[in-house]
Amino acid sequence: MAPRLGVRLGSRVFHTLILHLENDVPIQLERRFVNPRWVPYYSDTDFARYTPNKG
Repeated sequence: MAPRLGVRLGSRVFHTLILHLENDVPIQLERRFVNPRWVPYYSDTDFARYTPNKG
């Protein structure tokens, strides 16, 4: 994953598992890796309150 994110092996990255629902039915489990340089406040986001698709 490090080369895809443009970081060295062993670098710190954010990792999130996000369960997507449609009408309260699970439809997709997403593994998201984020380079902290691109989104430095990613880990401060409350994804239970604000989803990646709807703010």
